[in-house]
Amino acid sequence: MILDKTEFIKELEQVINKHSRENISNTPDFILAEFMKRCLEAGEYLIKRREQWYGRENHPPTTLPSQPNEMEEIRKHQAISEILEIFKI
Repeated sequence: MILDKTEFIKELEQVINKHSRENISNTPDFILAEFMKRCLEAGEYLIKRREQWYGRENHPPTTLPSQPNEMEEIRKHQAISEILEIFKI
């Protein structure tokens, strides 16, 4: 399930703004959020191409959530956690 990109970027903007990370580079939070989204997409592309190169498929998690929206929430929180860790927010 793919997250609504508009909602995802808005949440990134909020996290960046909450921690005043836009002040460090003097770059508006919406530009940083778009940059971070594109970094994630580049990483996803890299992993997909690597897996294709090795002839492997991307496998879904071994345990699926019981609720349809639960997976979306899990992915959203994982992505935000990884971003926070990368940028040490």
